[in-house]
Amino acid sequence: MSFFKSSISLVGGTLKRIYWLVPTLFLDPFDLAERYFDVTYEVPQWLMWSLGAGGLFVAVSLTYHELRKQKEGLEAQLGKETDTFHMEFNGYSMLTRDDRVLQLGVIFHSDVDVIVDELALQVGGNLLQPSDWKPFKLKRIHNKNYTFVPATVREAAGSDYGEAKLVVRVGSKQYESEPFKIDGLL
Repeated sequence: MSFFKSSISLVGGTLKRIYWLVPTLFLDPFDLAERYFDVTYEVPQWLMWSLGAGGLFVAVSLTYHELRKQKEGLEAQLGKETDTFHMEFNGYSMLTRDDRVLQLGVIFHSDVDVIVDELALQVGGNLLQPSDWKPFKLKRIHNKNYTFVPATVREAAGSDYGEAKLVVRVGSKQYESEPFKIDGLL
């Protein structure tokens, strides 16, 4: 279907530039001169076809160039659209003396109302969801601590105690926080 739409756009643009075929019509004065002044000059057939093909080529080329520029402009416009959602890690705390509860602070920002569907901690290639997670509607800013079990985080990290990051899904898009150190957390 897109080939058909593109073809229609190309033909329509070419018809708008039909004035490039005007040089072919300038061959008609030779017919008028022959009729009224008895001058006989046969315009070569190849000249008429060459001028017609040349005019058509210029019209198609200009249309193609215009459509290509429009496409590049639309792609640039789509690429410049920035996400109105982001989140960041905001510290951590251990709630009990025996380190059974780890809380990570997360700040969510959004310019438009969105529903935050999932939050997970990515550690050692594994995704861990907080035990107190519930999807919520984010208006502008949301700051909350989410609970993880340190033993589960240690197990997921394995020997990879370097960095972790938060992963959030909003609709069909996935967002990741900047990596942060977890060796002090566990």
